[in-house]
Amino acid sequence: MWINLFLYENRVILLKQLETWMGEEMYIHESGENYLEAILKISEHSSRCRSVDVAKELGFSRPSVSVMIRELREQGFIEIDELNNIRLTESGKTIAKSISERHEILVKSSMI
Repeated sequence: MWINLFLYENRVILLKQLETWMGEEMYIHESGENYLEAILKISEHSSRCRSVDVAKELGFSRPSVSVMIRELREQGFIEIDELNNIRLTESGKTIAKSISERHEILVKSSMI
């Protein structure tokens, strides 16, 4: 289930919906969402994204990040090349952009 937020008459409205990617349900925990969003943010500002960059962005230890990176790769949300650069897959990008948009809405609604 995804929770989408919409601003209506200066109130944040929560809508839940089941999203699918290529006919399969996508399941990811909130912590995984945060990692994908961090990878998206780093990738938008830099030509490379490594585990150490994600650790620095999120303020987590490198071993903790390594565990989640492995899980995200196994779930098909990211790919890691021969130079250890992390790239979002299409499903990873979909989730990361959705989370980023949701956070933008929350920030904007808190300013009202």
